[in-house]
Amino acid sequence: MKTENLAYNSHYHHYLINNNKNRNANKTTAGVNPSGRLSFKANPIPIAKTMGEKLARNKGFNWFLDILADNSLMADAIIALGLTAIARPGVIALFPSKDPVEKRKNDYQVGHSIATGLFGLLTTFIAAEPVKRGVKKLMENPSKYMKNNSSYIKENFRVFKETAGRIHQPIFLPLRAAATIAFVPPILKALGLSKSGKTISPADKAKIDYSFMSFKGNDDIKPFKAFTRLKGSNANGSKGGNNPSFKGIGNAVTEGIAKGLGKVADTGYAKRFINWFAEKKEWFPHLVAADSLWLSGWYMQRTARSKTIEKDQKLPMILNQGITAILCTIGAYKLDHVVKNKLENYKETYKRMNPELVRKSELYEDLLKSFANNTEMLEKITKHAKYEDLRKANKLLNNRMTGIGLLGPLVIFTTIYRFIGPVVVTPFTNWISEKIEPHKKSA
Repeated sequence: MKTENLAYNSHYHHYLINNNKNRNANKTTAGVNPSGRLSFKANPIPIAKTMGEKLARNKGFNWFLDILADNSLMADAIIALGLTAIARPGVIALFPSKDPVEKRKNDYQVGHSIATGLFGLLTTFIAAEPVKRGVKKLMENPSKYMKNNSSYIKENFRVFKETAGRIHQPIFLPLRAAATIAFVPPILKALGLSKSGKTISPADKAKIDYSFMSFKGNDDIKPFKAFTRLKGSNANGSKGGNNPSFKGIGNAVTEGIAKGLGKVADTGYAKRFINWFAEKKEWFPHLVAADSLWLSGWYMQRTARSKTIEKDQKLPMILNQGITAILCTIGAYKLDHVVKNKLENYKETYKRMNPELVRKSELYEDLLKSFANNTEMLEKITKHAKYEDLRKANKLLNNRMTGIGLLGPLVIFTTIYRFIGPVVVTPFTNWISEKIEPHKKSA
């Protein structure tokens, strides 16, 4: 028998014996085994009774955990889409209006909420996915992109991955907000939805639809004018073609991102920051909060510079935005403290509900430990097809444990900033800002 087969079979047998050594040999999961023989069959999946146990076996929940561990920004956008496309419209539906004008205003709010969520998901994918792949390239082969010692990256794997994966956020978030403001209202108008609740005439609706579909635009849909000036490139690279070639562009982009990140990671500032940040117990919530506070600051600055907002209205609006951001951040941190320990305990529940996944993962780790000094066997265990099932199980379980750890801060902060803030906190801050400096009656 080959060495790798012997290693696999002997350790598999050894693993099962160790797992059962504290059990009565006459007992099985079905009760007493009258034969007295020890069963090496995998433990059956426990029956899910609680909500947490059912989630542990739910395909949708596990799919989300996989996304969260791979790209937390995409997971954040998915949560935001759920809040904007389901939660907010649901709240509006709870208070239906019989007045036709108010009803049309509500329809606009629903449309705007859904469009914002979809637009956010799309733009996040476009920006975050290349960065994620660039970070992955760097972390898989740091010596290719870095000149100095890169050991700190491996030592702080998750911290570096999440931090580097958000390096574009300070620029991207304001651009996404500006693009949402520019594009979503014209799209809604093209669909016949009005912010004022006024009915759009059939003639105007027809013009809007034509402009929307043809991208020719008019004075009311200025964002679409830019599209008429865009020119593609044909296969030869000349301008004016209708079939631009994007072959290889994805790899070139991720390669460029990896090189750029490598230069940043090479600096002493990056090394000191990652090592310092990794010591923080709540480093991930800090990242999520920083994104939201940065965006809130951008909105406040935009309000201050606006030429269309009356001067006496600016201060109350800025205070409104600032107070909302602060209250949401404090509330999110408080709630995260409460949920954190519960999620750590939930990891054990998840493992108990997925015994086969845990069994394979532990067997893989047991093999790695047993042959830690055998280079030849280690290479086979980590690369040979025979152990692929165990490797996948180990990676999957570790990713899902990571996902559960990141789940609390992401859900809490996103829900509070995207839903609780606009629905609950904003009316309260409106009242505060009115008391500090009342708006004009004409506003």
